[in-house]
Amino acid sequence: MAPGVVGVRDSKDRQGPVLTFDPTAWRAFVRDIAAH
Repeated sequence: MAPGVVGVRDSKDRQGPVLTFDPTAWRAFVRDIAAH
């Protein structure tokens, strides 16, 4: 995975695909989830 990229995957499927996000977008996502 490239530096400066946030990778997310299903922890139960360690060989499964990885979704990648820009760190700014990931922070916004986490912030929005925490607010609800």
